[in-house]
Amino acid sequence: MNIRLQYCLDMPLDEVWSRVMKLSTLHYVANPILKFEAVNPKILPEEWSDGDYETSLFLFGHIPFGRQHIVIEIPSTTSNNTKVLIDHGYGSMVRIWKHTITLTKKTDLQTNYQDEVIIQAGVLTPFVWAFAWIFYRWRRRNWFRLIKSKQ
Repeated sequence: MNIRLQYCLDMPLDEVWSRVMKLSTLHYVANPILKFEAVNPKILPEEWSDGDYETSLFLFGHIPFGRQHIVIEIPSTTSNNTKVLIDHGYGSMVRIWKHTITLTKKTDLQTNYQDEVIIQAGVLTPFVWAFAWIFYRWRRRNWFRLIKSKQ
C-alpha cells in the first residue's frame, strides 16, 4: 500500500535539505508518536549518510514497537533544484517500508516537500498503512512547527 503526502515549506531548499539530513529532525518530527533508539551501530550519526541503521522503535516513547532498519540511500541524481533521500526500511513487523523524501525548489524561499511511502507487512499491511497515514500527517504538522520555531 502507498501513501503520498505533499506540502510547501516556507524555507529555502538547501535549509530544508540540511534539516532532512539531521537525525535530530527525525526525532523532532516523529515525537511523541515514535521514538528511535540505536541498536547497530550503537549510536546513530548526527547526519544521515548511505548505510543501514538498525533501531528499536517505541510507540509514544515507551511502548516497544519492534525493530526497524533505516537503510539510507542518497541518489547521486539530486540537483540544485531537487534533493532526494530514500529509506529502504524494513523491520520485525514490516517487510518493506520504502520512504522517499523528495524536495523541489518552488521559489528562493519555499520548498515543495513530498513523502512517498510504500508499505508491505503481510496481513498487517492495512493496519500498518493506517498507522503510517496518521504518522505522516503528524510529521507534516511537526515540520510546520519546526519551520515556524526556526530551531
